[in-house]
Amino acid sequence: PGGLLSLIDTDWSTFSVGVGDSDAELSRQVREAMQIERRRPSNIGRRLGELATGLGLELIGHTSATQNWNEWNPDESPAPDGCFSMSSLAENLVDAGQIGDDDQERFVSTVHAAAREGRFAMTLTMFAVVATHAVRTHG
Repeated sequence: PGGLLSLIDTDWSTFSVGVGDSDAELSRQVREAMQIERRRPSNIGRRLGELATGLGLELIGHTSATQNWNEWNPDESPAPDGCFSMSSLAENLVDAGQIGDDDQERFVSTVHAAAREGRFAMTLTMFAVVATHAVRTHG
């Protein structure tokens, strides 16, 4: 009681990757696959406040931050700054059975080509809350 709890989580349902019009279908497929992240609901981030209050905690503060990646040179770095690589993303999606092996290389090469040509865009939002368990007085 009286202590603080801070929670932060990515909301994978906000993940978006764009590669221009070169492969809109594959981008859609990956976006839909990201709705379930590691076989758990992908929208936990945006639900942190609701989950904390559902446990009887009192919210003190909350915030969110959306990361935007619009520039990246895949020939110089395996991933955009502060992000995961598109190869590891594709591997995770294959391992989870959300895209096929044949789509893995096509996805990576499509994203890399879009980045080289200035057509790459990606966003992802994280959420945070601070809560407390109120000290109860008896009397």
